Amino acid sequence: MLRALALEAGLDLTPQLVIAEPGFFAVADLGSERLRLVVEAEGFEHHGTRAGLRADCTRHTGFALHGWTSLRFTYEDVMYAPEWVVWVLRSWLTGEVTTPPSRKNTA
Repeated sequence: MLRALALEAGLDLTPQLVIAEPGFFAVADLGSERLRLVVEAEGFEHHGTRAGLRADCTRHTGFALHGWTSLRFTYEDVMYAPEWVVWVLRSWLTGEVTTPPSRKNTA
């Protein structure tokens, strides 16, 4: 679903993009090497522990250290606020940030 939303926003992202940088290795849910962009769908079950949170912070710090933009979306964002997800992706791509659509169903 997230890949379909990315396509709608004008981003043709590679699923399971392998990112190998000096001292850093990750497989992103979606990404573009050319744009240095990773897009991830996050589920609470993988991040709901101290260890999960610590690993996730290390991973996304690694993306930032190596010049990658990391955009993260929750399951609820993708499933219940797809217009908002498309808006975020399109805003990142174009650099134009307009008034966002509602996310009222993701709380």
